Amino acid sequence: MEKLRFLSGSGGFYKTVILLAAGVGIGLFFQQHSQIPTTSSTFEYNSASAQNALKPIVNSTTNTQDLNADSDNDGLSNTDELIFNSSPNDPDTDGDGYQDGQEIANGYSPTAKSPSDKILTIPSDNEIIITTESSATAIQNYFSQSQTPALLKDAMIYQQMIKDAQAGDNKKLNEIIKAMQDSQAMLKKISAPSEVKLIHKLSIGIMQPIIDSFINLRDIKSNPETLDNFYKEIQLLAPFSNYLKSKTDIIKIKYNLTNTND
Repeated sequence: MEKLRFLSGSGGFYKTVILLAAGVGIGLFFQQHSQIPTTSSTFEYNSASAQNALKPIVNSTTNTQDLNADSDNDGLSNTDELIFNSSPNDPDTDGDGYQDGQEIANGYSPTAKSPSDKILTIPSDNEIIITTESSATAIQNYFSQSQTPALLKDAMIYQQMIKDAQAGDNKKLNEIIKAMQDSQAMLKKISAPSEVKLIHKLSIGIMQPIIDSFINLRDIKSNPETLDNFYKEIQLLAPFSNYLKSKTDIIKIKYNLTNTND
């Protein structure tokens, strides 16, 4: 199966890749470099296979029981196993003593053993606001409040950001970092219905390593390897991002919600 690849565009340097944090919080559109290794050092992610498998499943059914089917009862649905390239028939894919669903909920990879499996730092229940209300209206309000800032939806700004940073101009980079930090702070203040608790916690968890990766790009002029490191870090986050988007879509199907502008 085709693994996650970052291919050069017609111009030989960039190809647009969209990374969405669950359709909530922050939407990241950025350009990927052609020289990134096929897989990360910690786990492999079948991006093309996951996306091709997920689209017809999510788009063709309103039966959330089908979407949430879990053959090995590990807390990670068969659909989700596609995203993480984990086994739908083995509750502990990497054999480290923790079930796959438990690892995802706590920010770990289900396909890599410790100590290289920690991907996200997940906020505790005491650090966020969770409400007992889980009506369709409450969930719709949550998604509406957590939309991506307009600046971060401009795909072209990321290509220009990298070019400017390579030339020593970090103005656009700093603007993006500030927008991300503001979005992160806003997300932490939003009240999340219990139905979207996992989505909310993982959305907050994925934002900090993304912000840190962008901050590291400030050194790109003096240290060109920073760019390769940036893409490797983003690659590690891609399965969690797609997982969040999938879970968001399933919630919207379940509650027959209108699409929000992610």
